[in-house]
Amino acid sequence: MSELEVNTLHEKFLYTTVLVRTKKAGGSGSVIFSKKTDKSGEEFSTFVLTNFHVIEDAVEYKTEWDNFAKKEIKKEVRAPVDVHFFKYKYQSQQIGTYSATAHIVAGNKEEDLALLKLDDPNAAKHVATLYPREKLNELRIFDKVICVGAGLGHAVFPTHGEITSLMGPDDIIENKSFIMTSAPSIFGNSGGALYLKRTQELVGVPSRISVALVGFGGSPISFMSYSIPFTRIYQFLDDNC
Repeated sequence: MSELEVNTLHEKFLYTTVLVRTKKAGGSGSVIFSKKTDKSGEEFSTFVLTNFHVIEDAVEYKTEWDNFAKKEIKKEVRAPVDVHFFKYKYQSQQIGTYSATAHIVAGNKEEDLALLKLDDPNAAKHVATLYPREKLNELRIFDKVICVGAGLGHAVFPTHGEITSLMGPDDIIENKSFIMTSAPSIFGNSGGALYLKRTQELVGVPSRISVALVGFGGSPISFMSYSIPFTRIYQFLDDNC
């Protein structure tokens, strides 16, 4: 692999991935947007995509009396979460983290997707690129992919594999389509990114792994991992943004 290819993998895959933490849980996320959006043109809005189940314990539902409606109503309360960016020296040697508070601006439990907005007004240096939705028919089994995430709470790391099943009948879970890959994934990778290596674009969000029942417990099959496909990501963003 050339030095240019290694540099590109760091900037396109590794540095765009973050660790997402709530008070009780943690997972991964990807920076998908960071641009100036305020009228002054000085502050940046930065958004991170993750799984809903990663931040679910930050969402509570409380029943309160509404004086205007004269009845009790159910309200959703969203607590802030922490997003951790990793710092490196010599490109790859992880030397620490810096964190930013983020707020949940959109979430869909059924789709298992959530969007976070950072409080930090500064630009994110590295932003993931979504695979174009019109190129769905160009994806193939055997396409090389890279899964990036903070598995088991470890600093972000990549695993390599291939697309092994592409939104077929066996990839429908709870009436939702998934992409199955052989890139190993484990708890904590949820909410991270699945990249198509040849285009360097995000094609999915790792969210599930297969589990084989053994005796009274289950054993995770990390090379049969499922990612929410980019088609569902686009629909989630269209519905909420």
